[in-house]
Amino acid sequence: MIRSPRLLRAVRRANAVSILVASLLVCAAAIVVMIATAREAARERAPHDSMRREPEVLKGEVFELGSMTRLRGTPVLLLELTSRQRYSSGAYSGEAASVRNLLFYDTETSKSTWLFTQYGLLTGVRPLAEHGDDKARIRWVLLEAIAQDTNRDGRLSLQDAHTLGVVDADGQNYKDLVPGVLHVLGVEFLSDTAVAIALSEADADYMVEVDLPRREVRKRTLLRYHQRP
Repeated sequence: MIRSPRLLRAVRRANAVSILVASLLVCAAAIVVMIATAREAARERAPHDSMRREPEVLKGEVFELGSMTRLRGTPVLLLELTSRQRYSSGAYSGEAASVRNLLFYDTETSKSTWLFTQYGLLTGVRPLAEHGDDKARIRWVLLEAIAQDTNRDGRLSLQDAHTLGVVDADGQNYKDLVPGVLHVLGVEFLSDTAVAIALSEADADYMVEVDLPRREVRKRTLLRYHQRP
């Protein structure tokens, strides 16, 4: 049977449309697969990326100004910025609170200065006067601070390494002195402006002598334990 030219053209047109539709379906399926693959890769990268970023505010964390103290002999009021976060574990629940920053407020100039530009975690705050005199003007504040997520769990906690630093009583000129501190065992003045700090690190204990005005560690001595014969 001989087909008419019109019928042949109709068949070719139908075949072309079928091929076009099939091609579009294949392209659409490929795009869907590519999108799904990209999403899965993004999910796999997310935990690693979050570990590299500095910890910010946690979900459900509430910030508020806490206790206020005057730094003796100065016009400066020291206010704590605290955070609270509720937690639960099985049948137990509670609320964790921590000091995340310090605000230095000068009552003479009405100027305020934050210690950190980002949220940190403070585990120790020691105002210091010359020679440790408990009646003299406060000149420095010795701080135990956690500013980096050293164990890479995505948050700041007491399990991260502490940094020992010092700042002037007006909140200016902060400087890190000793990184990687686990515990500060004690602080004693050696002179008007120098202190000896006994501290523990991951490998051993040390005695560190610090020049406060210069912000310098001038001596570091390993403390050896007494061994019985």
